[in-house]
Amino acid sequence: MIKKYIKGFTLTESIMVIVILAILVAASTPFITTVLNVWVSDRTERDIVFNARLALNRMVREIRQIKNSTDYITTWTGTEFNFTDIKNDTIDFRQSSGSHLLLRNNDELTNMLSASNGLNFTYLDSSGNVAVQKRDIRMVRVILNLVSGENTISVESLARFRNIK
Repeated sequence: MIKKYIKGFTLTESIMVIVILAILVAASTPFITTVLNVWVSDRTERDIVFNARLALNRMVREIRQIKNSTDYITTWTGTEFNFTDIKNDTIDFRQSSGSHLLLRNNDELTNMLSASNGLNFTYLDSSGNVAVQKRDIRMVRVILNLVSGENTISVESLARFRNIK
């Protein structure tokens, strides 16, 4: 009589494989969790920077279009800048009081500003020094501080007036 051997795994072998796989999964879970957290954090930071750059580029582009005299600047505080551009449009950039909103003429540009100091303007003269009088302003430094969750990003840019010498 010829014995036929049936190929396959015994129950004991199958259980051993399952136990070994469970140990490997348990050992690799902290590593996978850390990698996922870093990826999510990195993606959030990139989103913040993208939104900040988008808002900042628009602000700088519009500030550069100020009308031909500093007489067209009506408000120039550290948190609000109001002026008239070359198309005779009044532009007002400010942070909504007590909120995360950056506003342009009361329309939302972004909603991720830090609540206390999300928007800062510094007004400079032609030498790059802080301007004391409105007539000396030739450049505006804009700083945006944005937050999303635990991430905080600060971006800044300098807008030189095109039409004022």
